[in-house]
Amino acid sequence: MAAILAIVTIVCLESMLVRLRHYYYDAYTIMLDDKRQLLKSAPADVLIFGNSRGHHVDPEQVSQALPGQPEVKNVTWAWCGVEIYYAELKARIATGNIPATVIVDGFPEMFTYPETSLSVVNNPHFLSGYAQIAPPVAGVYTLLRQHLPAEAWEAFTIYATPPSARYRRFLLPNAKKFLKDGDWPYPPLHYDDIVRKIRQDGWFLCVPPEQVAPESVFLDLQKTLSPLVLRKNERIVKAYERFISLADEHNIKIIMVGMPANPVFHKVFSDNGAYGAYDEWLDKMQQRYDTFAAPAPRYYSEEGILGDPWHVNQKGAQIHMQILTETLENLGR
Repeated sequence: MAAILAIVTIVCLESMLVRLRHYYYDAYTIMLDDKRQLLKSAPADVLIFGNSRGHHVDPEQVSQALPGQPEVKNVTWAWCGVEIYYAELKARIATGNIPATVIVDGFPEMFTYPETSLSVVNNPHFLSGYAQIAPPVAGVYTLLRQHLPAEAWEAFTIYATPPSARYRRFLLPNAKKFLKDGDWPYPPLHYDDIVRKIRQDGWFLCVPPEQVAPESVFLDLQKTLSPLVLRKNERIVKAYERFISLADEHNIKIIMVGMPANPVFHKVFSDNGAYGAYDEWLDKMQQRYDTFAAPAPRYYSEEGILGDPWHVNQKGAQIHMQILTETLENLGR
């Protein structure tokens, strides 16, 4: 009886820690939980895949732009490497939630970013994110299938680690601060808005609506990722191709749509040949797979549409949704 009581107590404490982190850390943990729940929900006709650059894509507007106005769900996730695309689709197929169409974010970066910033391999930050969003069995299995036993083991340990250990980097510093001065961190001001938008509308802005990123943040990111030269990144490209091939095997249509780029990178990608290599690869994929489409515009940029190096502000979201819906309407004609 004592052992059972101890186990129940530990489980309750761990559950409380999860809820505590959900509330005091950020809204993204809530988002990840909601995305996982979508695996268990009734399948949608159309899924919106991609990283956090697609959080703002409004499923209702996408539905209205497609023939027959199908049910659409935005299941974009915080960035955690290209391997997640395959794992997410594989998990949905395994659970019987097979969409007719997947709309996915265009990704010319894979022909110029360093490979370490594009994959979960040897990157604990990405691997942690991958483990959070991918269902445990599908996540570990996918890494094993990609001949990544060390990464599969690390993902398994993340799944198996109790919240008190997993969140210690958040909990311990804040607990010490609380004991020292009685001050506990509060949720960000936009927390409630983000959670409400996720749960009610299925989309949200990652940045304050009116925030505009200065050019300096783009230049700083360029320095971090330098040199931004033309790269083959064969491992990354093959990972993406596995995702496209899996969709084709199950007759799932993939529509890869253009995403807004910051103006500094837009010029760099044009000058270093990344856009050219990306176009060539997309053309090859369209020739190989009848279920794959990459309509124009495949990439674009405008001033004042990003609130940080990656995410659109309100102006950027409106412009992108207009471009996206027009692209989908033209594709359906």
